[in-house]
Amino acid sequence: MLALTGCGSDSDSPDGAKENGANASAGATPEPGDQESGQGEGAGDAAGDGGGTAAIRTDPCELASKKDVEGVLGTPVLKVEKASVGSSPVCSWAVDEGGFGISVSVKSENGRTDFEQQEQTARDSTNTQKVEKVTGVGDAAFERHSGYGPTLWMLRGDLVLEIQYQTSLAADRGEMQRKMGRLIASKS
Repeated sequence: MLALTGCGSDSDSPDGAKENGANASAGATPEPGDQESGQGEGAGDAAGDGGGTAAIRTDPCELASKKDVEGVLGTPVLKVEKASVGSSPVCSWAVDEGGFGISVSVKSENGRTDFEQQEQTARDSTNTQKVEKVTGVGDAAFERHSGYGPTLWMLRGDLVLEIQYQTSLAADRGEMQRKMGRLIASKS
């Protein structure tokens, strides 16, 4: 279980965020060791989010406002939560009562080299069914398909981001992740 602190408020801006220190369930945030989170099979070390590397300073909740995320998903965001998986900060925008929605994790602040290493790790993983390049999202992107569904990995400047969409709402997971990636890329 992860300890989560709220990073959202009733405002549409992350600037209005207040930490509440409350513990909550992980919601859309992957559990530690979840293959999809990049924490299994050495993926964390390859992406720069494990093995004693420096803590990541970028807050993923500051990459998109609640209002912007609602526009991408086409539904109200019920809660915004900030957590951490290893040294990777995660922001989750929940859209259903189960706490699921879309999450963005900052995997690295070390740019293209870490992104390319993560892509190769995904290609080499026995849990990955397919890795395909995605165009028009950030500086570079790929989608990793596994038994858990697709996950979008995106390079934006020096940031390597992992975007996951998990909800009970009917939607194309891959398309929602790509829309979120395009939103974040447009905020640079």
